[in-house]
Amino acid sequence: MARRSRRGPARWPLLVLAVALVAGGVIAFLGRDDGEEVADGPRIETPINVDIESVDGDPAPVTVARTPYTIEYRVEGFTADGGSVIDTERRWVRPPFESRVETIPGDDGSSDVSFLQVAGFGFVQTGREHESPVVLATEPTVAPGDVRIDVSSLEWRGQQREVLDRTCEVYRAPAPIDVATPTDPEPDSWADVCVDSTGLVLHEEWVIGGDVFRRRIARALDESPSFDDEFEPTGERPGGAEGGVLARVTDDSQPPDVAIYTLPKAPDGFRFEGRYGFTPPRAAAQGLELEPTRVAAIIDLYEDGDGGIVVVANGGTNDLSDIVTVVEGAETVDLGGELGTAELVRGLRQHEVRAGLDRGRFVRLWATLPADDVVALARTLEPITRADSTVERA
Repeated sequence: MARRSRRGPARWPLLVLAVALVAGGVIAFLGRDDGEEVADGPRIETPINVDIESVDGDPAPVTVARTPYTIEYRVEGFTADGGSVIDTERRWVRPPFESRVETIPGDDGSSDVSFLQVAGFGFVQTGREHESPVVLATEPTVAPGDVRIDVSSLEWRGQQREVLDRTCEVYRAPAPIDVATPTDPEPDSWADVCVDSTGLVLHEEWVIGGDVFRRRIARALDESPSFDDEFEPTGERPGGAEGGVLARVTDDSQPPDVAIYTLPKAPDGFRFEGRYGFTPPRAAAQGLELEPTRVAAIIDLYEDGDGGIVVVANGGTNDLSDIVTVVEGAETVDLGGELGTAELVRGLRQHEVRAGLDRGRFVRLWATLPADDVVALARTLEPITRADSTVERA
């Protein structure tokens, strides 16, 4: 079949945090470009039909499993002329930090990889192999290619499907799993995701402007995989500030004469894994342009040994500009004390609380825990200075 032009993004969007500040969640909502022709009621020439049925009562419990797996999807992208473009998508995931996503044109997966994303602890590489992809530093976040999600903040649709001989139930999200939740979602755009009892997305249908835009259907799953070098980056890391830095520092490292907020002890079931210094990637100033704002953060990482993480970040800007603020219409929580009103950012893989302080400072806490537990942890944060006693880590 001749390849047709696509509506919207040129390839299934698998964008991740590079220089942004919200852990795993600052990705612009992707929609159709202005002026593109939109077909009414798009059809697909070679569909895989997955029956859907109504479910009475309450949704089945979903407990996100954090064990390694590989999964393969068929991705059906609809075109403006009513046809389709088919891709194969393969994902390797080893929680909490490592994932690999490959997109291959066609239905049989025999073509060359056209899009590759590799992520691990403190780095991400996204791009096409033939375009010399770069490796950028990131904060410690859940692997961006992980398709086991938390449905607690989503709308249950009272429907279920059978995919790969597994039952999944349908939830509605404002955007698909690889796109961050838009701050101002459109009423005629959403993603219906079908999730099994382990949180695994087996079927996803993305609607933009009332029309089906993309459909993802799982067709192979291995929950006992062996890995080789799937999570090794193939690109190069830019030198200096352009690539960003995440580096281990001593457990008592912190700026002089400035209080930072820390947890009084490790959360139940977690252990302290270390303190890190982080500066996000940033472009160098060109010519007469002003130097971009520099951001630096001290990050405390906790892990539970089973793929769960809790992260506390204290940071600031060199020019005292505010980069963490509560936006209008955001969901807010009261943390008390100097932290005061903070924004709660609900995600599919992790939830985050972020509070802006004076003089460009900020405090953020994100975790794989339920949103209410993330808020409760944030309320226990305590300010410490270098003169304070050592914080309990066990």
